[in-house]
Amino acid sequence: MQEVPGIYAGDDGLVQSCKSKGVRVAVISWNGELQIADANGIQPVNYEESGQTEALRNALLETDISLYKSPGHWERIERAGDSRSAPAHQQGSG
Repeated sequence: MQEVPGIYAGDDGLVQSCKSKGVRVAVISWNGELQIADANGIQPVNYEESGQTEALRNALLETDISLYKSPGHWERIERAGDSRSAPAHQQGSG
């Protein structure tokens, strides 16, 4: 697997990155879909429309990294208090 910081080669690349780094990732899609990726794969987070804020809050608390996903594009979301050295706007395809 070729890895470039901030570049994720689709869902499979994201799962492989989770395995190699031992992290869990919240994936927030442009269409409101919410997922959590880890070494075991990518699982949807189901919620009712009225519970969207709580579902998002819980997903962020349970994960190490957050990504915003639009069609063909990933962007890392910088979290308050995130001490990682990664820039706030890492972009890639996936």
